[in-house]
Order: sequence, then C-alpha cells, then structure tokens
Amino acid sequence: MLFTINNYKQIDLSHLDFINDFLDKKVDSYINKRKNDVDNYNIYFNEKGNINIGQTIHLNNHRIIIHLGNGYLTYE
Repeated sequence: MLFTINNYKQIDLSHLDFINDFLDKKVDSYINKRKNDVDNYNIYFNEKGNINIGQTIHLNNHRIIIHLGNGYLTYE
C-alpha cells in the first residue's frame, strides 16, 4: 500500500482581487466618463479616472499604496 499526505496551504489572493477591481473601476471611469467606487473601501473615481483620496490598504501582509490624483498603485 502507498499512502500520500498532501500538505497544501491555501493561499489568500484577496489582495489580487482588490487590485483587479480597483483597476477595472478606474478604466471604466475613464472610458465611460462616469463616477465609480471600489466596493467595501472609501475609494471613488471621478469622470476622468482620478481618485478622491490617497491611502494605504493592508491586505494579507501586503501594503497597497494608492496615490492621490491619477490613482496609481504601489504594491509592497
């Protein structure tokens, strides 16, 4: 008989979900010239795709820095 034990750690990828949602809303605001907000966060994009407030979000031991203005991200 052969027994195998799989020791898998479940990887939490919620920070990637946040980044994808953030970028989707940014592009949608810019292309369709309308306001958008990122779910569960106090982040709003105006019609030009600019962000209302710069901030740092901590997800899964990672820092995501959102810069004021054009809203580009720094991921650490």
